[in-house]
Amino acid sequence: MSNIIHIDFKSKKTIYLYFSVFLTTMALFIYETLLTRLFSTLLSPGLVFIIVSMAILGSGIGAILTYKYINENNSIKLLTGTSILLPIIFIGVISIMYFLPFNPTASIYLPASILPFITGGIITSIVFKEMASQSNKLYLLDLLGAGLGSLLVIKIMNSFGFVLSVIIVCIIAAISAVSISLYCKKKNH
Repeated sequence: MSNIIHIDFKSKKTIYLYFSVFLTTMALFIYETLLTRLFSTLLSPGLVFIIVSMAILGSGIGAILTYKYINENNSIKLLTGTSILLPIIFIGVISIMYFLPFNPTASIYLPASILPFITGGIITSIVFKEMASQSNKLYLLDLLGAGLGSLLVIKIMNSFGFVLSVIIVCIIAAISAVSISLYCKKKNH
């Protein structure tokens, strides 16, 4: 009677999705912490931690969009597209905040900051839908990615500063996109 979770690394096709969930959640958690740090300089102290709520809301919206509008015919194409789009959105959102600093109402920052979380919610929801029978393993890697991201973000921010930390998040998300693309390529063959 063993309750140990065993991840099958023999199937190279599924290992790409496991790896992508790990990296996507790591990138999203690091991004969330970076936004908290950025908001602490741009917004009033009462609004700084709204990013945690925005992250949960964005992930939920991404999951709902996946549930409502994604079917088996377009899920792989959308998974590839959104995974490629995620690093671009990270840079775009941070650029908006850098080029439009100190917006007193936060009317630009909050809607922009939710976009990567919606995209990440779509990615993880499609992966969970694609591998529903392996959801316990995917969830484990989701938690491990977020946990490692919470440890790495301190070291990354202290070592590289804000801008390079954003680039590192984009690199992590891009590696996840490559992993998803490899999965989709193997699935089509």
